[in-house]
Amino acid sequence: MPKVSRVRWLPNVLKRPNCSTDSVAQVSSISTEVTFGIYNGGRLNYYCNHVDVNAAPINPQPVSNSKPVRLAAKLVATSSGIDVFATWDGEPLKDVEVKLYCAEGHEEGSAKTDGEGKVSFTNKQVEDGLNGIMFGTRVEETGELDGKPYTKAAHYLTTTFVRPESQAK
Repeated sequence: MPKVSRVRWLPNVLKRPNCSTDSVAQVSSISTEVTFGIYNGGRLNYYCNHVDVNAAPINPQPVSNSKPVRLAAKLVATSSGIDVFATWDGEPLKDVEVKLYCAEGHEEGSAKTDGEGKVSFTNKQVEDGLNGIMFGTRVEETGELDGKPYTKAAHYLTTTFVRPESQAK
């Protein structure tokens, strides 16, 4: 399993005033959210995280001083592969396409979520090493960002994970 020993914000890229050089435990999850701006009248938001599916199933939770997690994926290792539960504001995302990618960026699978926001990928689709899932949703939402109004928002999530040890070939 790859080891993340340091996390450092890139303030010039993400416009974050603070940097962190805190160590991150080898068995942990890490998440971030960024708003890129207004595109075609809508706010573009991107969420990304890395989860350890060898640990207990993880539901992304905000820290006490942050806002609630809006777009999330819970990954559960099964004997036949990985189940992904997609949620928006804590509710299942229905009929949303979820794509599975390997570390090299090739699409290994794609499926639409069911009524519970669930898709399953098989052991054959999930490769050894790093994998990623990606999905998004668009919502009607009004507001203003940097003085520019918007009437809709697009939210996209990428979650990476290492193939569970129980599924190793």
